[in-house]
Amino acid sequence: MTEHQPTRGPRRLRRAVAVLLAGFFAWALSGCQAATVPTVPTPVPAATLFAQGRCGACHIIPGVPQATGQVGPSLCETAQAYREGQLTLQDIMDDIARPNARVHAGYLDDVMPDDYAEKFSAAELRTMAEYIAGLTCSAAPTPTE
Repeated sequence: MTEHQPTRGPRRLRRAVAVLLAGFFAWALSGCQAATVPTVPTPVPAATLFAQGRCGACHIIPGVPQATGQVGPSLCETAQAYREGQLTLQDIMDDIARPNARVHAGYLDDVMPDDYAEKFSAAELRTMAEYIAGLTCSAAPTPTE
């Protein structure tokens, strides 16, 4: 009579199945690593865009820190003209992109930089124009006598 030796078959089978499954999952996941998920650019806030353009050095822009310039008109004037129907959103975008094309009365010509059309994308120009169009500015206090 031969002594019965324990077989290693079930253990080897489990190990083989584990190796196969690990290989399968590694193969399946390798396809996921190669796939790229398109990213949507995060919109840049208008205040950041105004800071990049250094707009506040010459213009008053409510809600934008340190935008207290006195060289150019307050952008509240532009917001008011938009509300009154004198300007469209496209007009404001064009004024930002080509600021010397139409200069407010009482201000110097050719003071504004002419590179904003290259510096800002169409989406960024729209963001800036929408911000300006939505400004709600209080009237300047009148001096008391």
